[in-house]
Amino acid sequence: LLSTGNMISSIKNIQIQEIGGTPFFVIPMFAQPPSMSQAPPKEIGRDYREEYKKLLAENELQTGQLQNLLADIDKLQKEIQGLERQQPSIKHERPQAKAQRTRRPAKQINRHYHCRLCPKSYGSEGSLNQHMKLKHFEFYQQREMSKDMGEI
Repeated sequence: LLSTGNMISSIKNIQIQEIGGTPFFVIPMFAQPPSMSQAPPKEIGRDYREEYKKLLAENELQTGQLQNLLADIDKLQKEIQGLERQQPSIKHERPQAKAQRTRRPAKQINRHYHCRLCPKSYGSEGSLNQHMKLKHFEFYQQREMSKDMGEI
């Protein structure tokens, strides 16, 4: 017998056959490796029916508990859905818009700031500067450069 491993050395009747010049191990069909053993023999004096009954009763108890928990989960989910229908969730609420500033009509604005290059007039210096920047950019640029140099 060959002793290349524990499993092979414990199996009897191993044959070596050569097929196409390559050797193969041949194990008879009736031989079983030790790792594939059959169920352990019944212990004498052990009542398997009684053990089966205990396990069955415990399984039924746990199945009932599981069903109760699943029923509780369903009830809670229905309560949550009812509450969501009664009160819209925060996610669906729109944020309140800021109060819009009320603008004065054009006739009520006192226009004390006049453009030197065109007939337009404005109610604030900032509005006049914005007009100069957008409509008379060359003049605005020269004015800003002269301010930087200290002239005006």
